[in-house]
Amino acid sequence: MSVQWEGSLGALSLEFEGTWQAEEFANLLLDLNSAYRLLTAVIYPAPNWRNEPGIQPSFPPPWFFAGEEPPDEVIEASLSITSHLLLGRIDYASPGIAEIIGSWNPLKIVADLVTNWRKENTERQRVENQNQQAREAAELHRAEIEARMKATVLEHLEKFPPSYREIAAIYVLAGPNRTARRIANDVRVGAVSARRLKRRT
Repeated sequence: MSVQWEGSLGALSLEFEGTWQAEEFANLLLDLNSAYRLLTAVIYPAPNWRNEPGIQPSFPPPWFFAGEEPPDEVIEASLSITSHLLLGRIDYASPGIAEIIGSWNPLKIVADLVTNWRKENTERQRVENQNQQAREAAELHRAEIEARMKATVLEHLEKFPPSYREIAAIYVLAGPNRTARRIANDVRVGAVSARRLKRRT
């Protein structure tokens, strides 16, 4: 099967252990695939999705300019042409490892979001039984983490105009961020990491 990926190729690895129902594990992969496709549509939007077949894409695309298609419509349209993740391997051991293959930048964002949520969980647990002042400090810390998450997304969108970046960040910090948080909160999921792959020639 031939799959067209944008940019560099990458792999996302998840360690897992404990008992999983087949449906639970399938839903984990489906959630990751949905998050990945939305990230891909945001980072690599269709350049001129309104054009007729055979017309070469232009850069900057027409929706860069005022009065053209709004960015949210561009993202929705781009979703229809993004590739799905491929399952690279599953090793069921203790711990097991699942590896999925796709474009590097979206996979790296997923890994970074999970890592940030894990840090936030650790901080929240540390202050859970402390006084009100400590809890307020924890809330401030969470806001800082969420700001870093947004910055992680925005750094991949520097070539786009500000209006697009803001809407794109909203998309990413909704769906993909929720998926990352669920993964971070699941005690059966261990280390999550992303690595860049070399394309076969």
